[in-house]
Amino acid sequence: MRETIIKNLLLCVLLFVSVVPVFANDKKNNISLALEIASYHYKEPGYMRFDGVKYGVNAELFSRSFLSKLNDKLFCALQARFMIGTTDYDGTLLETKEPYKAYNIIDWYVEPRCLLGYVYDTGGVFEILPYMGIGCGYLLNEFSKDFHGYDREDVYVYLPLGIDFKFKCKKEFNIVLNAEYDLFCFGLQKSYFTASPAEFNQDCGYGFRFSGKISKKYRNIVLSAGPFVRYWSIEESSNKVAMSKFSEKGELLRYENWVEPKNHTIEFGFQFGVQL
Repeated sequence: MRETIIKNLLLCVLLFVSVVPVFANDKKNNISLALEIASYHYKEPGYMRFDGVKYGVNAELFSRSFLSKLNDKLFCALQARFMIGTTDYDGTLLETKEPYKAYNIIDWYVEPRCLLGYVYDTGGVFEILPYMGIGCGYLLNEFSKDFHGYDREDVYVYLPLGIDFKFKCKKEFNIVLNAEYDLFCFGLQKSYFTASPAEFNQDCGYGFRFSGKISKKYRNIVLSAGPFVRYWSIEESSNKVAMSKFSEKGELLRYENWVEPKNHTIEFGFQFGVQL
């Protein structure tokens, strides 16, 4: 699965580069790129947590011309985010349940989204942009590089429902505030603590996102900066995976049903962007 994800990611990058020249020629379209830094925290209450710092890039293709024949107030947007960093583990060993800590574990994710929305212009100085869409993500935690660890993969699909408030200020300054609710549809979590990965189905959860940024136009580009916060709450997996532990003589020591516990993820950070 990892190789497939990486190949698809490279294809998306090539597609983005190929459409930029055509896309940027229309004044109703814009292209945005932003660098992000975030404090990342993942927690399974009562079991373990990962904490660290991630860095990444966020890209967006925004268009009001693509759907202008239907309604010139409609817009669509293609977004993609890639974040990578190192995290520290604080929890227990899988077998003995003894307290254990590990450091500098590589953790990354990629998240493409497609949005459809409407522009309400209230008179030239204030715009409201409600939107909805579909998003998906792939996350890999490379814990197996620690002697006692194992890799964890997550694939998930969700429906974003959000709204932008855009304030047009003097001297070509703008302020944009965003609020979004993310309805978790389904996910698949794989834990590689056996020869074949244990697969857990995740069916229930939610998330939300808030951000704000201030932007300033300089000739043909727009520079922006602002904070953001992203949060996920995912319920315990809907299925259980049977795990057996045997002694060196082949005797069954114990039999357990494993689940993927309820978990929370929060990221908060800052981004610096440019719009063409």
